[in-house]
Amino acid sequence: MQNLGRTRGTGPIEEILTSLDIDLARGNQASALIKASVSGYDEKFGLTHLEFPGGMFSVTGENLTIGHAARLKIAARDFSLTLEHQSDTSILKIFTAIVDQILPNWNSQVMVRLISGGIPMLPRITQKSVALLDLKAGKQVFAQVKSIALLN
Repeated sequence: MQNLGRTRGTGPIEEILTSLDIDLARGNQASALIKASVSGYDEKFGLTHLEFPGGMFSVTGENLTIGHAARLKIAARDFSLTLEHQSDTSILKIFTAIVDQILPNWNSQVMVRLISGGIPMLPRITQKSVALLDLKAGKQVFAQVKSIALLN
C-alpha cells in the first residue's frame, strides 16, 4: 500500500528517523542521524574524534578542523548492546544509553530505541538478546557501534 501525498510525521530528521511509530524506523534501512563536532585527531592511528552529547566516536578519516560540525549515520544493524562496559574488544565506539522503547520488528528481531545524552538511536537486535539482557524501558545499557558513516 502506498502512502503518496500523506504526511507520516513532522519534526527534525534525527527524531523522525528514530520514531518507532513511523515506518522509516522499522525497515532494513533503519538508521539514526547524530549531530557531532570534531574534538580532535589522532595522527598515530588516523582517527578523527567526534563528540556528541552522549559521548565520543572515533572514526577513520581526515584531520578535520576542531569544532567542525559533523553529521553521523548509524545503521540499526551496526549496534550491539551489553550490560557492562567492554574493554577487550575491537569496537572503539562504546557509550552508555537508556532503553526508551522496544518494538517487535520481525519474527526474531526487535528495534530498541535508546537515548544517550538526549540523542535517540535505534539498534536492531534479536528477541533472544532482549530476553537474555532483560531489557525494558528505563534500563541502562552500553551501546557498541561497529561502523559509522560520516556524512559531511
